[in-house]
Amino acid sequence: MLLAGCDVLFGLDDLQPVADAPVAPDVPPHFMVSGRYGWFVLAPTGGTVVGTEQITRPSSLRAILDSGLEPTITFDSSDNFSFPLEHEGQSYRLIYRGTVGDLATEIQDNAIAVAIVFPIYGRTDRVPVTSKTDLQFTVTNGPSGGTTLITSTGLRTRSLGGSPVPMFTFDWRAAGVVSGTNGLLDSAKGDVLYYAHYMDNTTEHCFVVDAIGSANVTLATGVPTAVAVTPQSVPAPHCVSFVPRRAEELARLQNVWPPRMGDAVTTAWQILSVPTPDATSQGGIPVVFNNDVGSSGERHAVRFGNPYTSESMIIFVTTEIDRKIAVPGTTVAASIAYSTSHWFAVTDNCSGAPIDMAGTVGIPSNPTLGGQTIVENSVVNFDRNGLVALDFVTASPGAIDYHEVSLFEFDGVGTTTVAKTIYRWRVFGSRVMVDPSLMVKGTNYAFQVMAMSGYPKIAERDFKTASYPAGTSTVFTPVFKAP
Repeated sequence: MLLAGCDVLFGLDDLQPVADAPVAPDVPPHFMVSGRYGWFVLAPTGGTVVGTEQITRPSSLRAILDSGLEPTITFDSSDNFSFPLEHEGQSYRLIYRGTVGDLATEIQDNAIAVAIVFPIYGRTDRVPVTSKTDLQFTVTNGPSGGTTLITSTGLRTRSLGGSPVPMFTFDWRAAGVVSGTNGLLDSAKGDVLYYAHYMDNTTEHCFVVDAIGSANVTLATGVPTAVAVTPQSVPAPHCVSFVPRRAEELARLQNVWPPRMGDAVTTAWQILSVPTPDATSQGGIPVVFNNDVGSSGERHAVRFGNPYTSESMIIFVTTEIDRKIAVPGTTVAASIAYSTSHWFAVTDNCSGAPIDMAGTVGIPSNPTLGGQTIVENSVVNFDRNGLVALDFVTASPGAIDYHEVSLFEFDGVGTTTVAKTIYRWRVFGSRVMVDPSLMVKGTNYAFQVMAMSGYPKIAERDFKTASYPAGTSTVFTPVFKAP
């Protein structure tokens, strides 16, 4: 699965302000845009999860009004920012990088209040893991069979540990971070490391956590650390019945994006432990997970427990089509993913009606660029004399709160096709205005379009509050060449 990342931005330095543009004049308060940038940090405090905003200044921030004028952005003593509009309701482009080297993201909007604040589970003062840092596990009286995960709270990580063995080594650089970035464990800051064992439930085709051992560990980069755990049984007081609807969701996705030879389809569902369910689904650690292909109308009833005390649970299902992209002259393809993912609240309901996990998020169709349909491996002759409209419609109806759109560049490096994300937009409609200087003549590109739902306060531009069901659909345009 290809995920957007913090790749080096191409051409941002070419996005210059209008030459000699005057600074916007003093305007009434309702012509002022106010905003803040930072994180909504959810960390355990006294046995409960407390969320606090950590507001900071991004490494770069620019506003460009729809007239082309670039107003001065000012920061107050609390690092909140503001800039003036020329008239009420004016549209603008707000371009920011969180830290130096981050991918540039552009918000296109006309709201007078914007909060670029996203949730992060666990602490933010993380020390990077810069070299091989082995955890040398000794497991006493651990269950046999099944599989294992290495997880942690405080940093919120989860990694496959493989089949259970009494002694093994795990390099912490490989820790799978589910919120924020990886860092060194520090027991003095509340980090806890877990060895979790999962039994194979062959009836429900899933793995269920049945034993867990914990250790308070503090790591130093490059220093091996011994970890001794004695797993204890996990009680199973919960029973959840649900219908994932994976076959139906695959049909919905393929109806918009027809299958091609070579496509690989995967589906999966998981029950996740989260510190709090109302701050998006980030930070989830599986207590039950499954990855086999399901049939239409399948129904499951799973009994399980949650060893991460005081946490909440949500259930997640995803359907994904992996497609290979190879630019001319290469033999090793890059992989892109068309997918839908949905999250639902968990209730103990085995004695009642199951949770119906039918897809609820809208699925975008192939957009047009500059009014032209994007055709595979063809040149899209858009006009370079101004911003170019990327327009998309919702081909499969559903809930959409906003769209996140990324521009991918596909290059041949030797015999390998390499994909990298070079720019990202966040919009609240079905149009993105694209600066054509981002795309170099003759280079291969594709747009990734993600439709997002489950944000009940999005009208207030609140990205940190969640409600369920929530969903995300991800599609790619055909690869095209820039003129």
